[in-house]
Amino acid sequence: QELSMVCWAASQSLSASTVAGEEVEELVVVLARAVRHAGALQPQQVATTALALVKLGCRHRRTLKALAKAAREAIEGFNAQDLDNIASAFARLGGFNAPKLIRAIICAGAEALRSDGDGGAGL
Repeated sequence: QELSMVCWAASQSLSASTVAGEEVEELVVVLARAVRHAGALQPQQVATTALALVKLGCRHRRTLKALAKAAREAIEGFNAQDLDNIASAFARLGGFNAPKLIRAIICAGAEALRSDGDGGAGL
């Protein structure tokens, strides 16, 4: 959980700061390496980490692939906010192709709408 919170805090504070691009890039490299070696993350941590790293400008393919895989594996545990965060993260990437993840997000969203007793208002 600490790793996802560090990523989130960095994305919040650095997005509004005047820190040099090189310094942010160094931080992203360190955080990306930590994510790849972190082991299993909880669903919320996967979604939060992915969105935070993308906001920081992470474009490291290995890290993004690892996050996409972790998201697919954890997607059944995602709540509406987690689905929004992971979808937003990968949508912001533009050219990064993650069809299995996109399919998983669509299926999870559709399932949540089907099983939600209030017509999807919670999603």
